[in-house]
This record gives sequence, C-alpha cells and structure tokens, in this order.
Amino acid sequence: MSTLSAQHQQSARAELEVCVDSEQALSVCEKAGVERIELCAALALGGLTPSHGFMQRAAQANSHKMLSGSDGQAAQVYAMVRPRAGDFCFSKAEVDIMCVDIKAAGEAGLAGVVLGAATTAGALDQACLERLCEAAGSMGKTLHRVIDMLDDPLQAIDQAVALGFERILTSGGARQVGEGLVQLGQMQAYAGNRICIMAGAGLSPTLAGQIRSQTGIGSFHSSCTRVSGEESDYEAFGFAQGRGLVDEQLIREYQRILAIC
Repeated sequence: MSTLSAQHQQSARAELEVCVDSEQALSVCEKAGVERIELCAALALGGLTPSHGFMQRAAQANSHKMLSGSDGQAAQVYAMVRPRAGDFCFSKAEVDIMCVDIKAAGEAGLAGVVLGAATTAGALDQACLERLCEAAGSMGKTLHRVIDMLDDPLQAIDQAVALGFERILTSGGARQVGEGLVQLGQMQAYAGNRICIMAGAGLSPTLAGQIRSQTGIGSFHSSCTRVSGEESDYEAFGFAQGRGLVDEQLIREYQRILAIC
C-alpha cells in the first residue's frame, strides 16, 4: 500500500469493536464506552447467534444509552447470525433459521447483523447472502471471517459491496491477524473507500497500532479478554472451555493507542 493511500485511510478516526458473549462482557463495555459491540454466543467456537433474551438485554441498555460511546452517542450493537459451529455452507433449513434470527435482532432494536456464507467451491454463497441481506432490510451488515476461508478475497470484497455490507471482518486470511499483514494491506488498498476493512483475530493493542500504521486500516475487532489459565471444576466436567473475562483496562488500552495512531 502506498504511503499516500495509507495517509488517506488514516484521516478517519480509528475505531474499536468488541465481541461479547456474556452479561459480564456487556456490562464492562457499557462502563468503558465501547462504540460498537458484536453480540454473540459461544465465542470459543468463533461466535454463534446470541439468544433472543441477550439481544433484548443489549438493546434495552442501548435504548437508555447505558452503552454510550466515547462521542456521547449510544453504542451500535450487531448480532452474530450463525446457527452452528463448523463450516459456513448452510442448508436451506439453516438459512430459514438465520432469517428468523435476523428478524428477532431487528425486532429487538439492534443496529445490525453479522453474516457470512460460503459454497463448497470456496466462494461466497451469493444466493444465500442475497436472502439474508433481504431479511436484514435496512439494518447494518458486517461480513464476518468467512472471507478468510475463500479462494479469492478480493472478489468477495466486490460481492460484499454489491450486497450492501458496511464492513468486512478479516484476519488477512491467516489464523492470527499478525500473520496476515500482507493480505490485509492488499484488501485495504483494493477496498478503498467502498467498504470498511476491519482487522481482528489474535489482536493486541500494540498490533492494532502496527496494522494501522502499515496498512491504513482504522477499524479493529477484539474480545478484549484475559484468561486466568486455571481450570475450574466446571471446565473439568465439560461445562466450560477456558472462559475469559472481558478486561476493562485492556479496552482502555486499545482506546488510548487508537486515539493517537
């Protein structure tokens, strides 16, 4: 990416999105003034559709501006819409379920949904996404890390733009975002101002600053969790998988670094 292009992309203020799957995480985001939240269940599985109750709780807090961003506006809350763990090739019955969940997110008053679907040939499932986007209507739409599993991420950017997505979450095709810097730069340069590229997966505050400087990307995604490393009785009995707690200090460290880079 050219220096001029990077400088152009950096003209906008950097932003942080935090993904949450618990009331504890939601409350910490509320206190820290997070600007956008991705609401999920089961983050240990990459994020699944949150319960309707959790959607309503987040929307209710937002409607009372309990979740207020640093600019004094209510935070945007997007719901992950993914009915199961595993691949992103969905059956018609699964798409039917996803459409119902999208409707529930809209009825709860959430700002948007996080979507993604692929074909067995390694491309976006255009037909599936057209149906999901139609169900979302005027709600905001983020394309999730399905793009990191595709053969041609640049083609997928064109499709996402045509479908009306606002942003794409990506690790640059790598397991960890720090290993995908080259592809992140290519995706940012190709996307230009047509759609927001949001970097995430294994992110840290320092790495966010590095990505910002090297690629011009100004949107970042993190769970902001710290795991104790100590196994609880619940984990030993198979009821939990290393559940991490959202750390307010870590959120504020992201905010500090992104405010100056």
